[in-house]
Amino acid sequence: MRILGLLSLMMMLCSTLASASDVKETVSVRMDAYQIVIKKDVEKRLPAKAAKPGDVLEYIAIYHNNTSHGVSDLKGTLPIPVGMIYMKGSERPRHALASLDGVSYKPMPLMRRVKQADGRWKKVKVPLIEYRFLRWDLNVLKGEKSKKVSARMQIIPLK
Repeated sequence: MRILGLLSLMMMLCSTLASASDVKETVSVRMDAYQIVIKKDVEKRLPAKAAKPGDVLEYIAIYHNNTSHGVSDLKGTLPIPVGMIYMKGSERPRHALASLDGVSYKPMPLMRRVKQADGRWKKVKVPLIEYRFLRWDLNVLKGEKSKKVSARMQIIPLK
């Protein structure tokens, strides 16, 4: 699997996910992808050029205010492409919201109601493989300043 295709898709999605129409013009988003390699308990972050099933990637989105005045109510969003699974607890800053559809965001873990065989309903955790977006409330982004969000995802291993 070529990482350039995934990175292009993620950058395109991030650029369209600003929360307000005026933010699209004043805030730019740069997306970087890194492959996380662990050897002998030492973690290395390498530029992602190509990846294969099972590899772990870290996506970093940097939101930069291109104006001299602050932008309020900014939401930082990272899409999670199909074929990748969000790695629980890897989001920075912590306490991102998650979504299955890019519309409704809730605190993690996401829960759903499932009807049991006896007819009763039970709340269960939504599997991480179903998460499609992470979102952070970046609040106010001061003029000419930047804020960064990141999360790790694994390319789903082949069975």
